[in-house]
Amino acid sequence: MKYIKLDPQTKNGAEISLAIEYLTAGKIVLLPSDTVYGLSVRADEARAIKKLRDFKGRPQNKPLLILVSSFEMLKKYLVVSGAQEIYLKKVWQTKSRPTTVILEDKGFLPDNLNFSKDGLAVRLPKSDFLIKIIKGLGIPLVSTSANLHGLKPMGRISNLTASLGLKKPQLIIAGGHDVKTRTSKLVDLREYPQIKILRK
Repeated sequence: MKYIKLDPQTKNGAEISLAIEYLTAGKIVLLPSDTVYGLSVRADEARAIKKLRDFKGRPQNKPLLILVSSFEMLKKYLVVSGAQEIYLKKVWQTKSRPTTVILEDKGFLPDNLNFSKDGLAVRLPKSDFLIKIIKGLGIPLVSTSANLHGLKPMGRISNLTASLGLKKPQLIIAGGHDVKTRTSKLVDLREYPQIKILRK
C-alpha cells in the first residue's frame, strides 16, 4: 500500500499521474471526491471491477456508479437526449449538491457494473482533481464509497480502519482537507421529464 497526501497549495500533477498509473494497471485506489472518500478502479475492465466488488464485499445486486470527465465522455457510454443534457448541465455545472443520475446504458462497459442491466448510474464530479484523473485515464472511473459493505462511508481519512477494517487499497490519496460525509443525491432520468428521486 502506498499513501500520499495532497498539497492544497499545488496542482498535484505528480499525484494525478500516480493515480492514473495505478488505475491503468487495474489497481484499487482510494481518492478524495466531491462527496465521501471513494474506492475506484477503471470502468472498462471486468477483472478490476470484480476485484473492487470482492474487496468491498459489495453484493452483485448492488450496482456501481461511474464518473465521467465531460459530456462528451458521458454520451459515448450512455444514451442522453437533448432535454436530459440541458437538465444535467443545470445540476452538474452549478454549485448545487453533487447529483448522480441513472441513464440508459449503451452496453460498452462490463456487465458487472450492474448485473441487472437496467441502466447505469453516472456523475460528472465537481472535483477538478477527479476530472483530471479521468481525463488522463481516458475512460470513466468506477467509484463507490470507501467502506466495507454494511459499514459507514468514510468522510475523514482518520476513519480508515473503522470503514475498511484491515483491508487497504493499493494506493491511498488523502485530501488536503476532510471531504464531505454525505453521499450524492441519486435520481433516475430514464423516463425524463419524469424525475424519480431514489436518494435525497
